[in-house]
Amino acid sequence: MLLDRGSRIETRWPFAASVPGLTGASLWLAGAWHPATVDTETSEVVLMLAGPEVDAELLPHPPGTVVLPVGQHWPKVRLADNPEVIIDAGGVILVT
Repeated sequence: MLLDRGSRIETRWPFAASVPGLTGASLWLAGAWHPATVDTETSEVVLMLAGPEVDAELLPHPPGTVVLPVGQHWPKVRLADNPEVIIDAGGVILVT
C-alpha cells in the first residue's frame, strides 16, 4: 500500500469471517500496538493512517489515527479470540 506523506486513509485488513468470540483487534505499527476497530459486517480490521505532513490543525485526525513517518512499515494484525491471540503479517505500507 502507498500512503502519500500529506494524505490520510482508512485501511482495512480482512480476516476469516468464522472467528467466533472475537474480543478486539490491534495493529503493530511504528513501534507500538494501536487499537483498531473490528467491522464484523465485512470481516475486516479497520485503522485510520496518516502521513507526517497532514495538517491536523486544519483537518483534525479522527480518534485513533496513527501518523506514520516516511519510509517502509510492516504492520502486524492481532486479533483477540478468547482465549487465543492470532497475529498475522499485514503486508507493506510505503509512506512517500
